[in-house]
Amino acid sequence: MKDIVSLLRQKEEQLKLLYKQVEALRVAAQLMAEEQKLVSGGAESQTPSQPEMVHTVLAEKGEPMHVAKIAEAIRRKYSKRLKPLYLTSIIYRLMKKGKLFYKVEGKPNTFGLIEWQVSKTIQMPLEVSAGSR
Repeated sequence: MKDIVSLLRQKEEQLKLLYKQVEALRVAAQLMAEEQKLVSGGAESQTPSQPEMVHTVLAEKGEPMHVAKIAEAIRRKYSKRLKPLYLTSIIYRLMKKGKLFYKVEGKPNTFGLIEWQVSKTIQMPLEVSAGSR
């Protein structure tokens, strides 16, 4: 009976070690996949993703744009026809995650880059403190 219990404990320890090794291999595989994407990403495709296209168009304009104007700018820059309704769904999906874009209040279907809001938030306290002196 003692032999079985000690064998069971030994196997449990081996199992714990195996779990740790499997987790380490998963992390290594993920890192290698990300590295492969970076290495082959430029050679694989010159066309950016649709969210990247929207981001680039907005960044170049420097101000929020209506989704129809975003679609037109993408068509001119990338020769890709994307319907405004489709772009809206892409933008909203990322907005829900708190990434890349924000909706301009009071202007339907008008979007800007979330980084613009962050920079306004950071600049605003500086302007207030400068005005209070």
